[in-house]
Amino acid sequence: MGTDQQGQERNSKLISSYRRNLPHWVPTNAVFFITFRLADSLPLVVLQELAEQREREREAAYANYTGAQQGEMLYKLDKKYFGA
Repeated sequence: MGTDQQGQERNSKLISSYRRNLPHWVPTNAVFFITFRLADSLPLVVLQELAEQREREREAAYANYTGAQQGEMLYKLDKKYFGA
């Protein structure tokens, strides 16, 4: 079976439907990767509270640690608030 024929067979197994004038392809036995856009999804009040909490924790790290320990604590805080 040639490569072109395999591609045609694969495409013929797709289920298509239309929603809001956009095509939706649903391949059989497929794995999907979905991403979400979460920008502006938190209320401003929550963002302000998180910023204040982060600042308090950073001030505590500066006050309670020095040298390498301080750097490690600040790094952990950045991971906590900005992801891994």
